Amino acid sequence: MLLFLWGFITIVFGIAYLFQILNLTLIGLELVAILLLFLSFWESKKGRYSRIIAMNIVMVFVIGVLYYSQHTFTYIQHHDTEKLLVIIGGFIISQVMGIFWGIQFYKQQKKSNKNKKS
Repeated sequence: MLLFLWGFITIVFGIAYLFQILNLTLIGLELVAILLLFLSFWESKKGRYSRIIAMNIVMVFVIGVLYYSQHTFTYIQHHDTEKLLVIIGGFIISQVMGIFWGIQFYKQQKKSNKNKKS
């Protein structure tokens, strides 16, 4: 679990920093949202919901760093609550869609395995 979280934090901050240097902050945030979508799908498909909860805690930390950092990361300026809400909303929607998609995939896979045994 710790290795998973360490890798997740490294990838998220790497994407955020790289795309800020390239002045493509919106694309960087979209890549983080796609990463959340994929990891939520993958972990819910395998039934590892503790990792999803840990990812949420890490994302609260990441959003806090993006909000309070004015020198390294300039994604969100102070008192820019609309942008903050859009970023949080995008992350939540991508994670919920990933979880829903993973659960549906798991149910379908379980159903097809049950039919093969019959």
